[in-house]
Amino acid sequence: MKKALFTIAAAVMAVAAISCSSNESAATITKGSLNKMDSISYVYGMAIGHQLFIDKGIVKELELDADCIISTLSNIALGEEVVVGTDTIKEENMQAIYLKVFGRERQQQIQAAKTDSTGNTPLYTDEHTRLLTSAFVGADAGLGIARNNIPLQMVWIEKGINEVRDGKAPMSNIEADRYMREYFTVKIPAQNKKASQEWLAKIEKKSGVKKTESGLLYKIEKEGDMSAKPTSIEDVVKVHYEGTTRTGKVFDSSYKRNAPIDFPLNRVIKGWGEGLQLVGKGGKITLWIPAELAYGERGAGADIGPNEALCFVVELLDVNPGK
Repeated sequence: MKKALFTIAAAVMAVAAISCSSNESAATITKGSLNKMDSISYVYGMAIGHQLFIDKGIVKELELDADCIISTLSNIALGEEVVVGTDTIKEENMQAIYLKVFGRERQQQIQAAKTDSTGNTPLYTDEHTRLLTSAFVGADAGLGIARNNIPLQMVWIEKGINEVRDGKAPMSNIEADRYMREYFTVKIPAQNKKASQEWLAKIEKKSGVKKTESGLLYKIEKEGDMSAKPTSIEDVVKVHYEGTTRTGKVFDSSYKRNAPIDFPLNRVIKGWGEGLQLVGKGGKITLWIPAELAYGERGAGADIGPNEALCFVVELLDVNPGK
């Protein structure tokens, strides 16, 4: 792949990389209203706009349709499908669309156009491919928006993007990026920490819930055989489990996969290592795990944000002593 195509690929990834880990569903994304200022959505839009419309950025580089990008971005973020000619764009088929617009043949065509000093080699042989490429870039950014753990309003995101596009943005790329980084690395972790502490305080008051010295909350649903319980984090357990966020979103479930899992307790989060030693083989326990015993300030994956307390329901199917 030549330098121009590296630039294209990097630009696509940069748009998606603006997003942050989430613990909410796409339902937190709404159309919204311009009647009341939504600062984070507005700056978020400017951040995306700066990525899209920088000099020699992907929009200019590939002669993309900006209106198509923005409308697709908005629709995908709101959970809607987008149809471009005979192609339907949705999260499940993004890989297939990517191969159509950035696959080997398209890369060769793009490279030929970029290296033709006469300007006689077109980037596209048809308008459909140009629109589909535009829609893919918009969908990629829209999916990034949908994975965020904060309420966002698309009207303000669109406003931010369009003001960058029109050269009227009140914030530079550096300023917008600084604002976003502070929001996601300072404000969101602080909000999550406070909300998690309040959530755990309510759980602690429920009947049957106990608290360990570390702050782990648990409830024995079924004691099991306590003579065959884990006694060390070196022990290997076989479990069925389901994990949810404090908002009730399921982020992992062996039940859904219909496949229990084996692992040593020293290979999982601290809350598991401690909690599974409180129940016997054949038993069942509910764990409410503070962030410091879970994934801490960094969070994990697309569903667990920084400083997030978690809930796990675990059935202990078997125990094998560690070496």
